[in-house]
Amino acid sequence: MPRTRRDNSTARYVVNILLVVVVVAAAVGGGILIAHSRHKSSSTTPPTLGPSGKIAFSNLQAKLGLTTGVQMWNESASKQDTEIAGIADAGARWLRTALLWRDVEPQSADHDDWSNADHIVSDAQKNHVQLIFNIGQAPKWSGASEEGEYGDDPQQYADFCAKVAARYAGRVRVYELGNEPNLTSEVTHPDPAAYATMLQDTYPAMKKADPNAFVLTAGLAGGRHHKGNLTGLDFLTGVYAHGGKGFFDGIAYHPYTYPLLPTQDVNGGGTSGGTRSWSQMLKVRALMVQHGDSAKPIWVTEFGAPTNGPGGVSQTEQSQIMQNGFDLWKTYSWGGVISWFDYQDKGTDTSTHKDWFGIINDAGDHKPSWSTYSSIAHA
Repeated sequence: MPRTRRDNSTARYVVNILLVVVVVAAAVGGGILIAHSRHKSSSTTPPTLGPSGKIAFSNLQAKLGLTTGVQMWNESASKQDTEIAGIADAGARWLRTALLWRDVEPQSADHDDWSNADHIVSDAQKNHVQLIFNIGQAPKWSGASEEGEYGDDPQQYADFCAKVAARYAGRVRVYELGNEPNLTSEVTHPDPAAYATMLQDTYPAMKKADPNAFVLTAGLAGGRHHKGNLTGLDFLTGVYAHGGKGFFDGIAYHPYTYPLLPTQDVNGGGTSGGTRSWSQMLKVRALMVQHGDSAKPIWVTEFGAPTNGPGGVSQTEQSQIMQNGFDLWKTYSWGGVISWFDYQDKGTDTSTHKDWFGIINDAGDHKPSWSTYSSIAHA
């Protein structure tokens, strides 16, 4: 039966009230606040997006992640299924894993293969784990001399990241732009100015594709000035100096301290003198505050300790480093997600420490750190 004019007016009023209630409830209850304007920005001026995207957490458990590096990307679909289910079973709320540009667009930007990324996204959703996609490793056609670089034209990387953000809008929220660009193991010549230019191109492109995308810088290694490497602090100083401010929602960092506990590093204990990566991260935090970015968080996208190989620690010590780091992290009001590296050992080669960072071994057996992680995650 047709409504009268009064009925329509009343209905519109009720609907408007309900919409306001829903929006407020989503913002407060969901812990996710986003503001975005429609203004188009130039490549050298931070986009006018209002307050940076913010993801709020109720407790430490909501911040716990596990990271797999490129390991998961290179696995079979069935192995990915098993691994993501195991990560969820351990209690992780977040999974930081690679999305390799070179494999999605191996020949050109006109031919994309999203099958691997789609499978990982579907698996994560099925297991109620949120993804942090680490977008990196440029294809050869882009002109990059190393896979960790961004190609001859940073706009190419920006275009690809925009494709990723558009494709997974509503399913993936967080993206990390590269990995340890301050180290020569990732790029030929660490270059904060070039990285700042890449951010200026990529951040607006991703926000246009998905206004809710939460964009992290590449995870910075602590590092030291040696053979062309830069410390994470000096690299970020250079990024700020070359106009990077305003083109990220948070800083990603890798505060390894092994064989020391993080508190030993912070307090200057052992032989470190407070110079290891956790202490350097606190200096990075001070730099952010100095540049007016105190409202933006640091996310730890790698933190761990190997249980074998050169420089390795015992399995008990690995568990102690984890517990100590997580306990310290929950005291930081500016701390975002903290992701333990790694979920599973990559192999059994004792000549390298790189095979031994997992909380389960190569055969799938739990180390003591698995129980530590799970007990914290399920507390």
